[in-house]
Amino acid sequence: MSETDIQNALCDFIVKQFPAFHGKGLQPDDSLLEAGVIDSMGVLEIVTFIETEFKVVLTDDEMVAENFGSVRSLMGLITGRGAQAG
Repeated sequence: MSETDIQNALCDFIVKQFPAFHGKGLQPDDSLLEAGVIDSMGVLEIVTFIETEFKVVLTDDEMVAENFGSVRSLMGLITGRGAQAG
């Protein structure tokens, strides 16, 4: 799966799941946590999506705000772990 595919899958999921992005574009560097778009429950939804879609199991050490700040930081988690298409 290419980085573009991963980015598109993440953006599609976030836009569908989080009302603040409905009808708006989402860029890879847009803030997710700082803008208050995604809360702790939203982080869990994203973790579940990543684990299901990309077959990546995140560790407790990876569950930090810096990794959930933007689509680009999420992509770093996924590509750094050698994700597979789900």
